[in-house]
Amino acid sequence: MTREAFGMPIRTLSDGDQITENGLYDISMADYHGRTDLCDGPSISNSRLRMIERCPEKYRAQVDDDDSDDTQAQTFGRMAHTLCIEGRFPSDVIISPYDDFRTKEAQAWKAEQVAKGLSVFKRAEIDDVYGMAERLSREPMVRDGLFGGPLEVSVIARDPKTGIWIKARPDSLPTDTIWGDYKTVRSAEPDYISRAILDYGYHCQAALSAEAIALACRRAMESFVLVCQEKKKPYTVTIAAISDAAIEWGARQNRLALNRLEHCLKTNDWPGYADGPVTVGLPAFEMKRLKDHDALFPTVPSLKELANA
Repeated sequence: MTREAFGMPIRTLSDGDQITENGLYDISMADYHGRTDLCDGPSISNSRLRMIERCPEKYRAQVDDDDSDDTQAQTFGRMAHTLCIEGRFPSDVIISPYDDFRTKEAQAWKAEQVAKGLSVFKRAEIDDVYGMAERLSREPMVRDGLFGGPLEVSVIARDPKTGIWIKARPDSLPTDTIWGDYKTVRSAEPDYISRAILDYGYHCQAALSAEAIALACRRAMESFVLVCQEKKKPYTVTIAAISDAAIEWGARQNRLALNRLEHCLKTNDWPGYADGPVTVGLPAFEMKRLKDHDALFPTVPSLKELANA
């Protein structure tokens, strides 16, 4: 049976086929991130756009040599996504019979599993993920189907202005006009989530996914929520709606990055963080703190005054 969403078919590519039309695609995660020829022109996802926004030179280096290893935290996050959202145990995860890897025997066993392409986790970590899944299942929005749409579907559309293909891969396709994304976090406190949005560009990710869905599916998302869950007991969950203002800034940051990528591709010029020397100083919050306590700090003579004393 052909899968579909938004009244559209979810297409499957044959080996080596390229994407030439906006749409929904059933492709592997490896192809989504790794195939540079996936589309019939340059393509980019949210994480790559953030590199372009910060430093085109580093983006180019990542494209040319993308062999960075996943961190254990990233691997844990993917395992949690698979079990908590998809409801299945990951096929590439194996439970360690050892409590730690200090002995040569344990180290050799772990190296053997990694060589097979498996991710090794201790029993306690697996127990945590099952606990997270149980806690998440009691969340009303999740129980009511926030992640009830088709899973592991890529939304791919050509940006009308630059011609660059934009790629998004939601946890599940929305079943209505609410886009949801599951995040494993150290803390589900609202202030921490706001900081994580800034650090990881979640507002940009939501904006890019919404734009891809609008272009490929002719469906406008109306709200964007992060389902943030802590990784330790009691596995607290916070449903955090991203403000409209943050989404708008995310869309504008994406546009800046797409325009910058288009320019770099045309000119083959990949600048670093800045085009030339810059002036740096204390962060704004520290400057404000010092000014608020201005009376506490003695004044000092200028260097010219000292030199002429």
